[in-house]
Amino acid sequence: MQQMGYIPGAVDSIPEIAFMAEKHADEEASAAQQTLGDFLSYVRISKKLTLREVEEATNGAVSNAYLSQL
Repeated sequence: MQQMGYIPGAVDSIPEIAFMAEKHADEEASAAQQTLGDFLSYVRISKKLTLREVEEATNGAVSNAYLSQL
């Protein structure tokens, strides 16, 4: 059978689609299990901020000691 409109690198089999769907579901489950502390740490590190800089950015409303315990 000739493949019409084939795009190299595209998903071309049912098992491959099932694998990709399962992988996506696993990634979503992992994201759902992420803690608040993990999320805040990820954001802080991605913005290259220290805990003290976050404390300063909140005008001291959230202490760096509290953030470090999350």
